[in-house]
Amino acid sequence: MLQHEQGHFDIAEVFARMMRKEMAEMDLGDCKKLDLLIKKRYNKVFNKMQEMQELYDFETEHSQNRTEQIIWLNHIKQLLEKYSDYRNQNVVLYHH
Repeated sequence: MLQHEQGHFDIAEVFARMMRKEMAEMDLGDCKKLDLLIKKRYNKVFNKMQEMQELYDFETEHSQNRTEQIIWLNHIKQLLEKYSDYRNQNVVLYHH
């Protein structure tokens, strides 16, 4: 059960990293729309995270399906590695 809950935590970290990536890649050319741009990207990433959290619970049957649990933990680990460049909590935004 603890591994399953750690999986939820790690999924949230994956999407935090995705959000940092989104922020780092934003074009800040029009600062007047910056708030709207950030909200749109946040909502997109947050919704994807919610979907993955629900799919994780469904496919693992809340950790009861051991095979799926292992598959998911490996998938989450790969995603954490994929976004490892964005594990730092600081995001630097550049105005072009």
